Amino acid sequence: MPRAGDIYIADMGYQGKTRPVVVITEVKSSDTRDLTTVIPLTSSMRGGPEEVDLGKLRALPRRCAANVAGVSSLPTSALTRRIATLDDSTFSAIMDALRAHLGL
Repeated sequence: MPRAGDIYIADMGYQGKTRPVVVITEVKSSDTRDLTTVIPLTSSMRGGPEEVDLGKLRALPRRCAANVAGVSSLPTSALTRRIATLDDSTFSAIMDALRAHLGL
């Protein structure tokens, strides 16, 4: 079961495109919908406040960033393979950027 802070390869549903994503919510057995909220990772960094630089992760070929502007929910079945788990401080930085992006 995906957990917050896990990085998965996800089927994003368009033209068979898969990409790495950070899981930000966990599915509970009591949830009525089997959806997981994720933030996509990108290697096309622009340096804006909506990006959290993750550096070069061992599981990925290039330096990347979490793009909080791309937050979305996917069926949990779209998460095909866990490739890493972020440390608590990095995950907290992503959540802080998400809150700032959403104005919360």
